[in-house]
Amino acid sequence: MWQDWVISVLQWVFIFALLPTVFHATQKPPISTSLLSGIGLLIMSMTYFTLDLSVSTFSSFVLGALWIIVGFQRYRLNRKTISSV
Repeated sequence: MWQDWVISVLQWVFIFALLPTVFHATQKPPISTSLLSGIGLLIMSMTYFTLDLSVSTFSSFVLGALWIIVGFQRYRLNRKTISSV
């Protein structure tokens, strides 16, 4: 289905846009933003799976996992800041 490829291509654009945030040492969005985005994308991934959109399932899962990683990174930065005060 062509929709599978359109959704997937757009999500890969978002993945590449998120990579600088993942690799930057301190520039991270709030935990709530990261976790809500990640959880939402993982739910979308399950939804795509039920629709047999296999390429979109994978790209949505990767994007959701990256957002969860960013949230964990923000959490670690917050703990580091609190412990150094």
